[in-house]
Amino acid sequence: MTSSIAMPRPGHIANLTTGTKFPLKPIDNDHISVILSTVLQAWQELLNEGSNVLQTGSETEVSALLGPRLNQLRDSDSKWANLVSAVSFGSEAINYDGSRIQTKPDLHFILTRRNANFPLIVECKLIDYPRKKDVHLYCTKGIVRFVAGDYAWTNREAIMIAYVRDGSTIQQRLVPHLITASQKNSDPQQTISPPVHCPDIHPLAYQSEHRRSFKYLAGVNGDEPEPISLFHLWLPQ
Repeated sequence: MTSSIAMPRPGHIANLTTGTKFPLKPIDNDHISVILSTVLQAWQELLNEGSNVLQTGSETEVSALLGPRLNQLRDSDSKWANLVSAVSFGSEAINYDGSRIQTKPDLHFILTRRNANFPLIVECKLIDYPRKKDVHLYCTKGIVRFVAGDYAWTNREAIMIAYVRDGSTIQQRLVPHLITASQKNSDPQQTISPPVHCPDIHPLAYQSEHRRSFKYLAGVNGDEPEPISLFHLWLPQ
């Protein structure tokens, strides 16, 4: 039995990126604020309805509730509808060199004034230390995917959401983890700045910055990828 090695697909990347300069222009902080506020609104509605999925389901099951609820809010919230044309749950995406054409970020936020091929990517993780859903997984299965160019390689920012079941906070768990990792010789998260509280964007929002460890393929209209800003929103039960 021979093993197969995923090879880059420059033709796919050329088809995707033709006519666009990368990385894309930043998304306004005001827009990020609306997005995070609407996510929290949708989350609160789901909590109020008492679904036990929020307490016991997998991250995929929870995201499968959150995505459709965010789409429903477009009918009642004109500001949200003007900013986001659709939220896609579980859609596949292509990585930076086309070697992986079925990456699956949890949620795609398709912005009304941006090419639909380049959505705002949202990755969701459980935080539940008693059940071994910890910040290490949040980083290795979340942050690292942005650093490596699997997710959001066309963008300057992305969002990470945590479904928190044990009372953990960003300041308590994520900040010290990233600071410790950044002081080692090899830092998988490539942290430039650990999460900083951004109350002007949202009362629960934190923002971190990370170098990216890939380069655009030859022919892509852009310089080397700039660092990516990650907005962290940890949703309490």
